[in-house]
Amino acid sequence: MAGGIAVAVGLVGIGFITGRNSAPSPEAPVAAPVPPTPPAPVTVAVVPAALGRADLLALTGQAADAFASNTPMPAALAAAAGRRFDLILPFGCVPTGTLESPGAMRWSFDPKAARLKISVDPILWQAEQWGGAGNAEVSEGLRGFWVARPWSSATTCAAARMPGAEPGGAPLIPSSPTVAIARVAGPDPGGKVRPYEVVRRAGVDEIDPPKGFQFRIVGRLGAVSEGGPVKCRQPGGSEQPPICFIIGTFSEVRIENPKDGAVLANWPIGDDVRGDDSAESPRPLADPL
Repeated sequence: MAGGIAVAVGLVGIGFITGRNSAPSPEAPVAAPVPPTPPAPVTVAVVPAALGRADLLALTGQAADAFASNTPMPAALAAAAGRRFDLILPFGCVPTGTLESPGAMRWSFDPKAARLKISVDPILWQAEQWGGAGNAEVSEGLRGFWVARPWSSATTCAAARMPGAEPGGAPLIPSSPTVAIARVAGPDPGGKVRPYEVVRRAGVDEIDPPKGFQFRIVGRLGAVSEGGPVKCRQPGGSEQPPICFIIGTFSEVRIENPKDGAVLANWPIGDDVRGDDSAESPRPLADPL
């Protein structure tokens, strides 16, 4: 009997060892994949877009309102100081078939000679004319241009239409200019101001009189301490609209043809204000005569 028990115990041991050796080995735990670390976000400096015609006229309107109301200038004006601007002045908008336009910004076309001439005359304002006289920080004159039709933000000529007047009424009187764009001309801005002018060969198909041409000014608005970015006066009294000057530095001016977008001439102007002889030398880009 004791022998039988010993044999049974031996068989159980043998079975346990055999079962343990034949059992599959447990699989090693698999580590969960670690998601890749996303790259650190790249900080890109946001450069404010250049102020266009609509933006500049909106600032000027706020400045004129505050000046006429004798209230502090809005914070938007101080915030705009130093901002870049890109102002387009359409000019020379005349009826189809016309071969020239009048004014300080003008053009003429000679079909026989196939010659196109465009002239833009800068205007000079002495310190007492724009409000710089008596200011210890700002006593220079200004050189710049009147902004025609400041009530419109359009950068192209408007479609022609008949003036609206009441039957039998007096003819409408053209309004005087009220907005100008200018740069500081130096403490002694006297002397002759040369025009921005280009003369080139052109065909009649390159000219669209109703669209005229565009004078483009690229620059940066001045600081408040320098009289900018907008300075207003009201020489006609409270019953007349203020006259406001958008003041800054010019980096470049161009004459463009809106018919095909071509730049007919450009004049680089450094932020330092130079004399007429060095700053207003034309650089035509195509087909000069």
